Amino acid sequence: MFEVARTIKMKEELLNERVLEKHEIEREYWQRRDIDWGIVTEEEIAKTKARNISYIHDYLLYFNWEDGWLGNKYNIP
Repeated sequence: MFEVARTIKMKEELLNERVLEKHEIEREYWQRRDIDWGIVTEEEIAKTKARNISYIHDYLLYFNWEDGWLGNKYNIP
């Protein structure tokens, strides 16, 4: 199995020293677990895809892996 971890930040946030310090901690965390880690900026995500994800984000389903379906916050069947 191939595992990856990504953090998403606006490009201008990467100029903040504290943000970079936190990302270094995060990078080390994933490196110790031998998981590929990287930073993704708004320049690497298509605007249409980001907009579509934002439309469906509020309708995410809640799932309990032990018991199965729990429904969603809007009680949509």
